[in-house]
Amino acid sequence: MSKTFFQDFMKTHENEVLVIPIRGTYCIYEIPRLAKMMDDSGVIKSEEIRQMYLDVKELGGNYKYAFHLLVTTYLNMDR
Repeated sequence: MSKTFFQDFMKTHENEVLVIPIRGTYCIYEIPRLAKMMDDSGVIKSEEIRQMYLDVKELGGNYKYAFHLLVTTYLNMDR
């Protein structure tokens, strides 16, 4: 399992940003920074979930939106 899965997966979006609502405040993040954060957090350890992202991309689905939902959920979790 690659330690830089999301960084490699979102490589084509390196010049883009996502607007993430965090507890009522909208924050702007660069996609490469979010991908690195998700890889460093280790929150996605399951190979099946990583495969799901690859399948969505292969089938032509909106994998960027799925990544947006994952990051939004992660950043809004109570720690």
